[in-house]
Parts: sequence; structure tokens; C-alpha cells
Amino acid sequence: MQTSHIHRSEQVLKAAQHLCDVHGLDMWGGDSRRGSDLLQLSFWGERQTVLKIPFLLLEYLNNEDVEILRSGRRGHEYLLVLAVTERIWLHEMQKPERRGKLKRRLSATWAGF
Repeated sequence: MQTSHIHRSEQVLKAAQHLCDVHGLDMWGGDSRRGSDLLQLSFWGERQTVLKIPFLLLEYLNNEDVEILRSGRRGHEYLLVLAVTERIWLHEMQKPERRGKLKRRLSATWAGF
């Protein structure tokens, strides 16, 4: 059964909040500007702990990917801004975000040859 965009966003937010509670981080979640994104998440706290979050979050996600949008310092804390997006093969072909991702992946693949 297909779940709604809102329901999936709520599930991701619950998982992210659980990780923050367990690891002692702060978080903000909200809508993203891109059509293929479910939501945008910001995490801040101790640098090494914050950097583990994308990998830990992927363990909770079934049909979503995580993209790092921005990272850096936020005062004395480390900030990581993520976009939780649909898996690339689930994107509609006409979405500019999908074409951009595919183009970058192909460029990276061909650069190795």
C-alpha cells in the first residue's frame, strides 16, 4: 500500500527525533524547496556525533535517500543540513532534480574511465 507524502514525512521526523534523543543532538525539520524532497532536516551538536546521523537515519528509511545540503559550524556546535528525498528510481522522469542527479552520477562514473 502506498503511503502518503505527509505520513512518510512524519515517520522520518519521528526517526530523526529518536536519533537526536538517543545521541543528545538538537534538530529542526521542515519542508524542502525541491519537489522530490520529503523534508529538510538540520542537526547540530558535537561534530563526530552529528556526522553519524545520515548513516543512522538510513537504517530507518525504506524508500528514501539522504542528501547532505550543507555542513559547518553553528557557533560552537557543528551543523548538518540534510534533505530526505525519494529514491532516484521513484522520481518522475520530468523532474529537474532527477535529471540533475542522474547527470552528476553519470559524470562521476565516466570520470573514472
